[in-house]
Amino acid sequence: MVVKKIIVFLVLVLIISVGSVFAQDFVVRGYDWSNPRTQISQFFTVGEVFTNGTTVDWARRDALFALPQRERDQVIDNILRMASRLDAVRTQFGPLRVNSWYRDRVTNARVGGATNSSHIDGHGVDIVSNTRGVELERWLDENWNGGVGKAVNRTSSPRGFTHVDLGRNRRWDYGTPEPR
Repeated sequence: MVVKKIIVFLVLVLIISVGSVFAQDFVVRGYDWSNPRTQISQFFTVGEVFTNGTTVDWARRDALFALPQRERDQVIDNILRMASRLDAVRTQFGPLRVNSWYRDRVTNARVGGATNSSHIDGHGVDIVSNTRGVELERWLDENWNGGVGKAVNRTSSPRGFTHVDLGRNRRWDYGTPEPR
């Protein structure tokens, strides 16, 4: 009888533990990071933060929320700062597609990102302007305070996106080494 009660107790503890994992609270800084439509700035959404270029990659969100709270909150603060800065770019150029924003270390390595990538810190974003890419890169080159990696219409690396980050002010073309 005692063994049966212990087993029932352990099963209940397991059920409660599993339920709490699935009911994880993804609300941080007042934003619901489990809803892809949540606006984190005037123009940008949670779904864009975790996109893999075509769909929302929730594994990226889960990896972010698996970080220690202080580190997670710092990445989220970087994401929010970047979203605010990118609002000015969308105001200037209209719709932009986010190709990649936040990447955990595993995802970043899988896609061939730099080991010290700003994507890991939440402030590196690859964007695409389907109609005004060259003009966008020219404007960013002159107006963006941070890193700008240019790849639109480059024969050496026709990647089709432009990388921006909030790191130090530097410029590079994909296909040539990034300045250190």
